[in-house]
Amino acid sequence: MAQPESYARAAARPTIRSRFTDCSLTLQCCPRQSPPLSKTSWKRCDAESRHGSISAATTSTSPPTPLQRFSSANSVHSDSTKKPVGLSATSPHAAHRETRLRRKFQELKSTREYVDTLVVGTGPAALFLSYLLEGNTPCYDPSRNGPHPDSLLHSKLSDFIGRPLYDAIDTHEAVEELTAHFQNSSQMSYSTQALPVNVLFDTLLRPNADLDVGEAKPRLSWRHDGKRHDHIVIGDSEQAGGQWGRLSDCGDTEDSQTLSYAEMLSLPGYSYASHFKRRSGKDLPEFTRPTRREVADYLRCYPAKVGISSSIFYNITIDAISRGSGDYPFKIRMHSTLSPSLTHCISAKNVVLATGLFSSLFSPPPTISPLLSINKTSYLVPELPMLVIGSGFSAADAIIASIKKKRPIIHVYKWKTASFFPLKGCHPSAYPDYSRVYRRMKQFAVGTTSRPTTVLSPGPDDGLYEGFADAEVQSATLSRDGLTALVTFVLPDGSRTARRVAGMRYLVGRYSSLDFLEPPLMTEIGVKPGTQVRAATLRESVEDSGLEISKGLFVIGSLTGDSLVKFGLGGGVWVAGRVTKAARESTMGDVNSSGLLSTPDELSTKLDGTKSPASPLNPRRGCLVS
Repeated sequence: MAQPESYARAAARPTIRSRFTDCSLTLQCCPRQSPPLSKTSWKRCDAESRHGSISAATTSTSPPTPLQRFSSANSVHSDSTKKPVGLSATSPHAAHRETRLRRKFQELKSTREYVDTLVVGTGPAALFLSYLLEGNTPCYDPSRNGPHPDSLLHSKLSDFIGRPLYDAIDTHEAVEELTAHFQNSSQMSYSTQALPVNVLFDTLLRPNADLDVGEAKPRLSWRHDGKRHDHIVIGDSEQAGGQWGRLSDCGDTEDSQTLSYAEMLSLPGYSYASHFKRRSGKDLPEFTRPTRREVADYLRCYPAKVGISSSIFYNITIDAISRGSGDYPFKIRMHSTLSPSLTHCISAKNVVLATGLFSSLFSPPPTISPLLSINKTSYLVPELPMLVIGSGFSAADAIIASIKKKRPIIHVYKWKTASFFPLKGCHPSAYPDYSRVYRRMKQFAVGTTSRPTTVLSPGPDDGLYEGFADAEVQSATLSRDGLTALVTFVLPDGSRTARRVAGMRYLVGRYSSLDFLEPPLMTEIGVKPGTQVRAATLRESVEDSGLEISKGLFVIGSLTGDSLVKFGLGGGVWVAGRVTKAARESTMGDVNSSGLLSTPDELSTKLDGTKSPASPLNPRRGCLVS
């Protein structure tokens, strides 16, 4: 099996390559682009950023009582907080925003019973798909910056110059033919781990971006023809970005830097560099790794900047998706997370799953689950260690954040039994923090705690980091006051040792669930109900048959197994091409014998004389749900 290749680069001219680029982890338009936003839209986005962190507590004129201070701090440090980045639950702006979301759900309920394409999820892949379905079409265009550096790829695409990219990748087989030479290419360095369709779009959008930071020139132009495809995007997140906006529940901090460089996180239509300049007034420096908070802010503003806000609905939980019959076979039941009594049902021709892989953390075993209760008060005893269990990037983020606060760390991780070390591929020049964590893990695993000859700062310190490789937690006993716990570890040699800790982060992986799909639909896609969906769950299916895993049911984004944002976009292009082509063919089928389009009433009349729920000419038509 080929080793994953890297896009890691040093802070100087990038010649360094590491090996974690394809880990299943935590991604110049042409003049006829989306119409410019009104001043009101720009002001609204800016207002959310300016007022998002203002809470009622900051405007209080009387000093807080000790109980208020404890409650406030407890609220801040609680791991269960899932408010969107920059918004306080008590701020007037948050209340106003909640009112707007309720009103928008009522609008959805009163105007939508049928839709051609329903997208589940509000992460980067879903946002980009919505951008495509709004009428923004990518075209291969060598006239902008010259032919693609891969001369063979350019030759294969020469018949599609100026045409929608959809035409070149209209089938799974067409994608395979275009990318067949990627694995053995001598001109380019292509990923052998990501799906071919994702690699293809990435190289057209940013050729050689892994090596030529800031110099990758797109070979695509964008055509906005105004032909919006009927669709809506629905998710339970409180803002655009999906999991990116939920930091506190995943072991990450707002200041943790992303693995990807900024340009790898950009979505077409409104780049991260443009967002950075709008926020700071400065050009984006090369080799910028933004924080998770900054990426969340970028994705939150993306819909307004590219004109897709009206198609996206937040704070909505999908309860069930089933397949029936008729022109709109999928039945989707949902409710508002703000008011569970607000429910709705929509029928759709197509459903696109873009829910991601990272919605849930694996739960700790019963032996140590009591430790979760002390997380909320761990700040009261900062001199005691935080127990971190895990060996991936999330665990490293928790370690780095704690060390920066001078908090001791007890780290339990797999070493000899681990099949893969995500941190191992992090070069010290490109990712000093992650590299330092890995080196400390290695030192404790081989039985030495000697200080490294090369100091990488900031990073774990001899006096703050203690590692237990391949150890198991035997027991955890809470103190009487409930603030700390005595944890006993069984070491690989059978000996035991104990440490008192004041908090725990159990970060051994994440998963998602597709249990909102009814059992017959789960059977269609080969997934058993209750399955913890991971990167490999649907991977074989999409590699063999493409992204349409069942008739009319598509999957994009990290659900396909490609978790980096840069490799989460090509699937959206393929799906957009499929559903828009089907809609065109359906419209052509409605041409009557005289060669003229049928009237809306004729279009909505079935052969048996009953009315069809909606027509391509009137997608919002349909009966209201009581």
